[in-house]
Amino acid sequence: MSSVNFADGLIRVSGPLTLETVSRVLGESRQFFSRELRGVDLGSVTEVDSSALALIVEWLQLARAVGAQLGFEQIPPVLLDLAQSSGFGEIEPSFRS
Repeated sequence: MSSVNFADGLIRVSGPLTLETVSRVLGESRQFFSRELRGVDLGSVTEVDSSALALIVEWLQLARAVGAQLGFEQIPPVLLDLAQSSGFGEIEPSFRS
């Protein structure tokens, strides 16, 4: 099961980010979107599928709506590969390792 926490300006996600979990993760993370948000730490994510890309796009839109600059930390390599192979190169500048 996935979990979402907020500390030090970062949303920290752990567990899988898959079709089965992204809706709940999005719902739980919405409360943390404010100008103080500076990023999402994905270092404890254990599994991803293409649904994780849709979640990232949604997070970027939510961040823009509140005027936050959102970056991503500790991206699982498979998620970077999915982004590149799916033509989501425009979100890569948001990724920080």
